[in-house]
Amino acid sequence: MKSQGFTLKDVDELCINASLFLKESGALMNTAIAKYDGYNPANNSIAANDYLEYKNKDAVDTVYYSTYIKLETATEHLVLLLKGYENPVVSIPTWANVRAILELCGLISWVLDPSLTIQTRINRVYSIRYHDISEHLKLLNVEPSNRQAISLVEQRLQKVKNDAVSLGCPTITNKNGKIDGIGERYPNYINLVRDALGREREYRLSSGAIHGSDIALNQLGYEGGIVAPDQEGIVHLEKIVNPNFPMYQLQISISAISQCIWYRWRLLGWGDDEIIHFLDSSFDRMKFDDSYRVWRNTH
Repeated sequence: MKSQGFTLKDVDELCINASLFLKESGALMNTAIAKYDGYNPANNSIAANDYLEYKNKDAVDTVYYSTYIKLETATEHLVLLLKGYENPVVSIPTWANVRAILELCGLISWVLDPSLTIQTRINRVYSIRYHDISEHLKLLNVEPSNRQAISLVEQRLQKVKNDAVSLGCPTITNKNGKIDGIGERYPNYINLVRDALGREREYRLSSGAIHGSDIALNQLGYEGGIVAPDQEGIVHLEKIVNPNFPMYQLQISISAISQCIWYRWRLLGWGDDEIIHFLDSSFDRMKFDDSYRVWRNTH
């Protein structure tokens, strides 16, 4: 986070511009959808070539359609994040939205990184699908009385594995030789956010707040005296709203969402100039520096 001290007025201004960013990005996407008759890729785009080169069109569909709901969910977390800055302002719960945005955008970027081959994308999509169904099965087994529901999910999991293997996805086994993944090993979220977004520090910070770490809670939402490590005593803390933190949360959240928008646009070939102009204009208005503009590193 920048050492620059922000004010509550800065937060209010950024919230207004962040809301405008959400509105304009949605309008831009709707215009493109109308132009390209849905989510169809432009000719000679990365996605168009994926459809030409890969033997199974449905599998390529899965790659591109599987990330739409995740991005929509990430933007909804941004909406809720903005509501957290309305009176009465909350300083800690908003970190849950930040963490959710980082996880969702990490997974989207893990699949849509333009440098990947189509087979790698398919491996990763099936990795996510296998993980999600496995987690659903664990949820059902908490109260295992509904054997019919459990059996149906087990059958679905087996079908996903068979489909993935037929598409050339390798099986992933644990140390006991049991299959516990497909395509690629499902990533640890810290590593995912670090590698896909470069935001390990921010992810650990948000996790500390969510898990109730005293150090994180004190640093993010309170101020007061500090007791030296070799001393004991009662510290009187006062709850505060430090404007630096809302600014920081919005910067990293909008940057992560923008990376996903950029990746999708680039893959579909919907016009680099148009999306770059929109993102640069939005980031100029929000006063984000070049370190948040991923498209300048992948153009």
